[in-house]
Amino acid sequence: MLRVIFCFFFIVMASCGQKSATTSHPKSSTPEEIRAQQKSRTALFNALVGRGVIEFHWRDDDGLHRVQGDFDFWRLGNSISLRVSKAGEVLIWMGGDEQNHWMFDMLGDETTLSINQKDVIFSDILDTLVLLGLNPLPNGDMTMKKGVVTVQTNERTWIATFDPTTHRVLEIEVSDELHHISALHRKGIKVELMDKNRLVWPVTGGLIDIKSTTEDAMTKIDFAWISTDTNEERMDRVFDLKFLQRALKPIKTTGLAQ
Repeated sequence: MLRVIFCFFFIVMASCGQKSATTSHPKSSTPEEIRAQQKSRTALFNALVGRGVIEFHWRDDDGLHRVQGDFDFWRLGNSISLRVSKAGEVLIWMGGDEQNHWMFDMLGDETTLSINQKDVIFSDILDTLVLLGLNPLPNGDMTMKKGVVTVQTNERTWIATFDPTTHRVLEIEVSDELHHISALHRKGIKVELMDKNRLVWPVTGGLIDIKSTTEDAMTKIDFAWISTDTNEERMDRVFDLKFLQRALKPIKTTGLAQ
């Protein structure tokens, strides 16, 4: 159930809105230009903090489920941490890096910490950052046709369109033989840069719908604010699994860290 949510998260969710225009890169853009544009746009996103509203939908044997709450989001390099809460009470806290992923499920009577669960079909943090528009497309064989960019890696196929002015993601999807995940970036948001005029702030996805073929799962995220200024954030704690485990005190723990 909630593990499925984690699989594509961090995949996150958005309130209702009009679909992004299908404007994409001019046909004259080359793969080299696309890669350069994306690297330039995301170069300052190595450390981030953001806040907004998030919502999860999924289906299982018990029917349809929905969880909604406020969220706090942190990114440091290839690590992510996402806390979902309501009225100050933690509902879900998930995170991970290139080696491990974890999720605290605080919704039921038996609160649980799940670590590296095998039934999580999407838990690659690097892929997550790409889907959220915070990292460039992965390396691979890139082609373009009518403004649509396709990247073929050893394991997955990525398909994306970008705004020709801001170069932010408009739509992006990734698939393999078993699964398909799509992210529709309905609206952009400027990323706050300290000591920089707002006019030069880069733009990334602010209102995002992400869908997974696993259990009809959907996550929606609506960022209200994103900043590169993390000076006031406890970055030493939000990625520290042992610290969070002591603070949240889950009743049950499953799985092991690598």
